[in-house]
This record gives sequence, structure tokens and C-alpha cells, in this order.
Amino acid sequence: MTRRRWLGWTAAAFLALSLVTGAGVVSWLRSNSFRRYVIAKIIQQADEATGGRMEVQNIDFRWSTLTVNLYGITLHGTENPAQRPLVQVDRLTLSLRMDSLLHRELRLTELLIEHPVAHLAIDRNGKSNLPEPAPQPGESHSTTVFDLAVRNTTLNNGEIYLNDTRIPIAAAIRDLHTAVQFNLLSSGY
Repeated sequence: MTRRRWLGWTAAAFLALSLVTGAGVVSWLRSNSFRRYVIAKIIQQADEATGGRMEVQNIDFRWSTLTVNLYGITLHGTENPAQRPLVQVDRLTLSLRMDSLLHRELRLTELLIEHPVAHLAIDRNGKSNLPEPAPQPGESHSTTVFDLAVRNTTLNNGEIYLNDTRIPIAAAIRDLHTAVQFNLLSSGY
């Protein structure tokens, strides 16, 4: 076999292997097992960050626009099973923009929150149904829960119940920059 023919077969084999691998990755990214994996990771991270217990019913991705939709989000605080959960959201949409592929930088361009309902209960002693994250070993006393910067934020048809008093909320916010910290010493936000 000549060198030229050997190089041709090697290139063809490499191309075929690349196509099969690419098709496998695309297939996995569209599979239910990938969805279940992502939901499990989101729940794990949220549970650790909040100290609560999160549930997510479904997730879908639109790869062409880098958009993620989460459906049926529930965050349980310290309420008992007979009480309503701390937070429920019908749909949460996140749209991302790739700023730098080389540095793996993504920017959140849109955050859409559809029908969030929060039930905050505070008793006479000041005890609430807000969960507290467990302290991590070697962790500082002040922990950043999240830093958020988003170009467009929309909250539609929201409700907050403060000790059963209903407060409707809706918002459209542009160029939002937020930093939330949790101080473990004072147990406050």
C-alpha cells in the first residue's frame, strides 16, 4: 500500500469516527438520560446552596439559541408536609450568549420567571420557613449564594403569601446586577 493510499484511508477512518462520535454526542444531548442527569445536578446544587429541597418536573434545551426551560420547580423550606412549599415556579427560562468559546464564558441574556408563588411564614417568635444551608467544612462565615447579571429579567403573574396575606408581583427589569450573600454568624441574608 502506498503512503498516499494509507493517508487517505487514515483520514477517512478519522472522519468516520468523528462523525459517529458527533452523532452519539448529539443523540445523548437530546436524550432523556441527559435531561435526568442535568435535573439531578441542578437539584443537588440548589439543595446544597439553600438547605432546602428542590424538585424539577422537566427541562428542555434549545441549542440553536442557547435557551433552557425548567418546568414545575418547587423549593421546600422548613414547612411541614401539610403546608404549601416555600416557592413554586411554573416555568423558568434562561437564555445564554457565548462571549468567548476559548475562555468558556457564557452571559445570561434573559431570565423569564412564569407564575412564581412564594409562601413565607413567620411565627410570633420570628421563626420562618426559610431553609438554612449546612455549613461546609473550611468555609468562611460569609458565603456568596449567587452573583447574577442579566440583560433582561421578566417576572410574570407572581404571588407572595406572607403569613397568608397575598401580594401580587410582576416585574420587567433591564440590566440587572445582583449579589446575594448569606452570613452564617447572624443567620440572615
